[in-house]
Amino acid sequence: MQQQAAARLSAIVRSRRHRQNAEMTRRPAQEDATRPIRQELGSRMIDASTAELVSWLAHDEPQARELAAAYLGDRLIHACRTDLETVDMVLPLVDSLTRETDATVQEEIAHSLGYLVEYGTVPNSIVPALSECLPRLHAEAAEQVRNVIGEAG
Repeated sequence: MQQQAAARLSAIVRSRRHRQNAEMTRRPAQEDATRPIRQELGSRMIDASTAELVSWLAHDEPQARELAAAYLGDRLIHACRTDLETVDMVLPLVDSLTRETDATVQEEIAHSLGYLVEYGTVPNSIVPALSECLPRLHAEAAEQVRNVIGEAG
């Protein structure tokens, strides 16, 4: 069991490293074009409540949804570290993942949910919804979701 958990955690770390490397090699022109949008959205979200961030998960713009998932992931880390309730963040992330079609946003949501594995706090109640949406997820998101599902129960 410990070997399986270590393998899952190792897969998450590899996936995150891959994502970080891909982000660093992104074309500068593309980065420059999205920087003002990301900065504006980020400055609006940084002090947002959890409920406000959850509402951003349904925004029309994929960048807004991606940033909201990232900020919720940061809050999820804090909640896991301090033994606070995580349901206000986890359930909306799972719900959003079941609807999301953008690969980057799917990956960010899955990445945020991956923190549950790191802290050993994966609730069994999210497994059915994650299992149901797994076949339509893009590869990177699907890999992380498999790790979350495997860690539950």
